[in-house]
Amino acid sequence: MFCTLLCLVLLGYLPQFTQTANCDMKTISRHTFNPFSFCLILLALALLAPACRPSADFNSTQETQATQTPASSDAELEITELAIAILPAQTGEDAKASFSSLEAYLTEQLGIPVTLTLAESYDATIEMMADERVYVAHLGPFSYIKAKTQNDALESIVTSIQADTGRPWYTSVIIASNASGIQELADIKGKRFSFVSESSTSGFLVPTGAFKDLEIDPDVDFATIGFAGSHDQNAAALAQGQTDAAAMTAQTYQEAKQSGQLPEDTFTLIWESDPIPGGPIVINTKLSEDLQSKLKEALVNAPPEVVNVIERSNDEGAGYTLVTDEDYDLIRRLHDSLGIEGY
Repeated sequence: MFCTLLCLVLLGYLPQFTQTANCDMKTISRHTFNPFSFCLILLALALLAPACRPSADFNSTQETQATQTPASSDAELEITELAIAILPAQTGEDAKASFSSLEAYLTEQLGIPVTLTLAESYDATIEMMADERVYVAHLGPFSYIKAKTQNDALESIVTSIQADTGRPWYTSVIIASNASGIQELADIKGKRFSFVSESSTSGFLVPTGAFKDLEIDPDVDFATIGFAGSHDQNAAALAQGQTDAAAMTAQTYQEAKQSGQLPEDTFTLIWESDPIPGGPIVINTKLSEDLQSKLKEALVNAPPEVVNVIERSNDEGAGYTLVTDEDYDLIRRLHDSLGIEGY
């Protein structure tokens, strides 16, 4: 407003100057015209011109800022390929070889390339999901609880149905060498014992709960404690005489018994747990809802030839069923009751 008024005042002087300029030179010299004042007027106009320019439209400025604002952290994450990390409950080339059929099936169903990767350890799988180096993984129940504690965007979506029971749960067992003289859990005192991993549900958390019920402290009462890293490696350690007793899934024991690795005349099942909710396939909910829905649907409707590839089961009829986070509250309560520090 100030600029406008000043310009009008200055411009109001110019007609007077123009009128006077039409007179003869004597009149001009007698008139109020002063060359020094005129120069000052021109200088003022030059300096005020930029400030007096019309300001940019406010709405236009807002629109420009909006287009430059980074996407919200809550925005859906779009990806062009999907890597799925697999918990090393089982190891070896057999496990990796079975991945190809599921990779091909999911690639077709999701419309993007899918690869399955066997992680190096339980904790490595947890870290990959927590740090968002991968956005989908197969975890054990306890591993899922640990990962979700570190990244709340993680959610369980499906778990496998056991072919022998038709239920989405499994059990933990403890197998002992007959030569060790162990016939029940209390007999493990003073003996060598092997867990799977401190992040394993059936290979650590649940057996530890059973020991606590009998007031057995593994750190105090066992001669040695080992961690084999996977269930089949634990079965191998027992078969090779590296431990007197070992924890594993019932499925691992059945496979080892059928293969002759842990024959019944040499090894005995001395304990079996109550049902444990199946290990879930976990997804990062930052992925698009469309991709999440497609993945759930693809797994639930997976054909027999790719069903339970992750669990390395050849039994037809097993599949996947939907689960929620609340289905694993039992594992949270067990962990809390044992007083194990942290996740």
